[in-house]
Amino acid sequence: MATANNYKDFFDLDPKVTYLNCGAYSPLLKTSVKAGTEGLLIKQNPQKIIANRDFFENSRDLRTSISKLINANDETEIAIMPSVSYGMAIVAKNLPGMVEHKKNVILAGEEFPNNYHTFNKLCNSENWDLIQIQKSENWSKELIGQITDDTAAVVCPHVHWIYGYVFDLAAISEKCIKHKALLIVDGTQSIGVMSLDVQKIKIDALIVASYKWLLGPHSLCFSYFSEKFYDADPLEESWFNRKNSNVFESLLNYETEYRPKNQRFNVGEYSHFILTPILQSSLSFILELGVDNIKDHILSLNKMIHESLGNEYYNFKNPDFEFSNIYTLGLENDTQAKKVYAGLLENDIYISLREKNIRVSPYIYNSETDIENFIKTFKKYI
Repeated sequence: MATANNYKDFFDLDPKVTYLNCGAYSPLLKTSVKAGTEGLLIKQNPQKIIANRDFFENSRDLRTSISKLINANDETEIAIMPSVSYGMAIVAKNLPGMVEHKKNVILAGEEFPNNYHTFNKLCNSENWDLIQIQKSENWSKELIGQITDDTAAVVCPHVHWIYGYVFDLAAISEKCIKHKALLIVDGTQSIGVMSLDVQKIKIDALIVASYKWLLGPHSLCFSYFSEKFYDADPLEESWFNRKNSNVFESLLNYETEYRPKNQRFNVGEYSHFILTPILQSSLSFILELGVDNIKDHILSLNKMIHESLGNEYYNFKNPDFEFSNIYTLGLENDTQAKKVYAGLLENDIYISLREKNIRVSPYIYNSETDIENFIKTFKKYI
C-alpha cells in the first residue's frame, strides 16, 4: 500500500487544485473508475450478464465488505439502498409500532435536513415532540440528559456534518437502552474514516451514504439494522428481496417469505452493475489501508489547522474535545465567511461554506503542503 507521500497517486486529481472537501464529495479512486467502466460495458453488451453473479453475488460481496467495516455479524445485516433519506424513511415507517407510550424524538441540533424533515413529519403525525439539542461544549452530555422513558428514538450523527463534533455513541446508546429508546445514527460523515463497531455499541439503525468518506458513487447507500427491525415493513416489495429470487425460472411462484434479516430493506434493482463495482473497489482500498491509518493521517492535518487558527476561530474551546475528520472554523458573520470562501476558490482551494463556517475536510490524498497553502490563503482573506 502507499506511503503518506504518494496516496495522491491512487487518484486523478488536478495537480493545480487543493481539494479539502471530502466531507462534501469525494473523488473516485482510479481503480474504482476502472471497475465502474467495466460495469458500464456490461450494459453495452448485456449478453455478458451472468445472472447469479451479477445480480446477487456481487452485491453479497459488497455487503460482506461493509459488514467487515462496521463489524456486523454477517452480510445479511446490511441492506443496500439509494440514500440516507430512504433508510430514515424505513425507520420512521416502523418506529411507532416498535415503541409504546412514547412522547418525543430527540434530534441533534442543526442536523442534516433529510433527518430533520423525516422525524419532524413523524412527530407531527404521532403528536410527539421533536426535541433538538443545540450545539454546546458538552453536546453529548446535553443530549443524554434529555433521554427519558418518554423518548421513542434518538437520531444523531456519529460526526456532525457542519462542526465535526464526535458524539459519544457508547454513552448515548447506554442511556437509550435504559429507557427503551431506539438509537438511529447517520454515519455518512464518519464511516470509512472513524471506527465504529456495531457489536460493541448497540445501534438500532446505522445509515451511511457512500459518496463521501467511502469514496463511492452517488445514489448508493447502506444501512445496518438491529434485530428489532427483522420483522419490520420495507418501503417497497421488490422481488429481489424474496427467498429464492435467484431462481429465475420459478419467479411466478410468488414467494412471500423475505430473504434473511435486513434483506427485505434492499432497494429494488440493488445489484447496480455499475455502482456496486465502484464501491466494492473503494471498500477494498479502505479495508486494506485501514480506517485507523486513514484517520491518523487526516487528524495530523487538521491539528495543523488547529495549531495555527484554532484559538481564534474554532467552534469548541474545550481542550478535551475530540478532533475528527472535519475541522470547522466559525467566522463572525455570513459576509466575512463568503469573502474568505471566495478568496479560497480564487486560489483553487476547495472547501465547504456552511452557514458562517468554513468547513475543511482533508483526506489521504492531501499533504502538509496543502494545509499550509490553505492556512496562508485563509489568513490573507480574513
